[in-house]
Amino acid sequence: MDALGWIVLAIVIVVVVLLLAWLLTRRRTQHRRTEAAHLRAQVAERAPVAEQRAAIADETAAKARRAAAEASEKQAEAARLASRAKVQREEAESVRSELDEQRERADRLDPDAAAPSAPAESRASADDTEPRRDLRTDRVRTDEVRTDEGDASREGRHSV
Repeated sequence: MDALGWIVLAIVIVVVVLLLAWLLTRRRTQHRRTEAAHLRAQVAERAPVAEQRAAIADETAAKARRAAAEASEKQAEAARLASRAKVQREEAESVRSELDEQRERADRLDPDAAAPSAPAESRASADDTEPRRDLRTDRVRTDEVRTDEGDASREGRHSV
């Protein structure tokens, strides 16, 4: 075979190799396009589910924010009530203190008083048959009348 035959054979071999490479590349590209289309179809099919889950997550987050806001409001209300209770307790203690001071002053002024009266919790005297004033509600308690012993009442309840 002469040189021209070898050149033609080499060109034919190169053309066949290039043709095979081009066919394989084209086939691979077509396969990739098909696979990409398949993946896009799956995405389109599953997108509504993802959107629904996102909507549920948004709704749950909104509920959590509402619950946190309500909890914050309740906490603020509890703090206001605790503050008001503290003020009322301090006022009650102040009134009790003033009453104790006034009672002690009355005992010091009364020539018939044998000894200063005991604090309000343990005090009971024969004169104590009047209805008592409930310092917590600032109302006269008509359901209880203290006797000489200080523990009987008309309705069978014990005095406080």
